[in-house]
Amino acid sequence: MKKQFLIKSIICAATVLCISPLFADTQQNKIKVELANVNSSEGKILVSIYDSAKNFNKKTPCREVKVNPTVGTTVFDVEIPDGDYLFCVCHDVNGNGELDEGLFGIPKEPVAISNLNAKSVPKFEKLKINITEDTTIPMELFSF
Repeated sequence: MKKQFLIKSIICAATVLCISPLFADTQQNKIKVELANVNSSEGKILVSIYDSAKNFNKKTPCREVKVNPTVGTTVFDVEIPDGDYLFCVCHDVNGNGELDEGLFGIPKEPVAISNLNAKSVPKFEKLKINITEDTTIPMELFSF
């Protein structure tokens, strides 16, 4: 009898642990990205969102989004929880699904990075955006 009770208790506890994340109240923030200087409607806009310096350095985004480009300004929304994030955007003009690079890894296609104000090697800590509420992020594509 005690053995049956113990087994039922373990199964009940395991079930609660497995389904509890489904009911967790994770605050999702609506992020509106306004991407300016889009010169073509060809290809796709590729968005990589990083949540740590480690993931950024390893090129392992926590979220990826593909958007159809609109000439002028392309606007799109993503939902993410509170935290620090770095947004990297590339206009994959030729539609091959990746950022084409030239000599020394210099991008051949237009790019944008959150909080970037100079054409230098980006560092997560300097370029991250702290997200705690619904936010609009203005970005602008540039080419090297």
